Amino acid sequence: MSPVTLAAAEEALVALLGAAYREAEAIAQRTGREAAPTVAQPLRWVQLTRFIEANLCDPELDVEACALALGVSKRYVHKLFEALGLQYGKYVLQQRLARCRDELRNPLLAGLSIEQIAYRNGFNDAAHFSRRFRDCYGASPREFRKRESLL
Repeated sequence: MSPVTLAAAEEALVALLGAAYREAEAIAQRTGREAAPTVAQPLRWVQLTRFIEANLCDPELDVEACALALGVSKRYVHKLFEALGLQYGKYVLQQRLARCRDELRNPLLAGLSIEQIAYRNGFNDAAHFSRRFRDCYGASPREFRKRESLL
């Protein structure tokens, strides 16, 4: 199977499973029972993390957008994070920082400024990005890029 066909099949499968789970949740809501079966959580987590990964560049990415995309409540999204001992905001920040780190390492992106890398990964403020990057990786983005280019 070609990579394009495989990707399309994967997207179709995720969409089909998502529709089935949304229908199950709708039925659960109509009958008044809790709609958070533990069997569905791993799939929901995969859907959620894929949505977040695909939308990291959006500085307005929030729990509500994730909930709408998955067809669940904001509380359910928070429950998925809580089940793993995580918090939404911290998770998104970590994902953005990791993507920025990878882009700073990438020699093909050496022509992009640090600010461009920050903005293309959902940061609104270059100074905020630099502080968070230093907190996470122990070096400023500029120092990190310079050090990585020497390796």
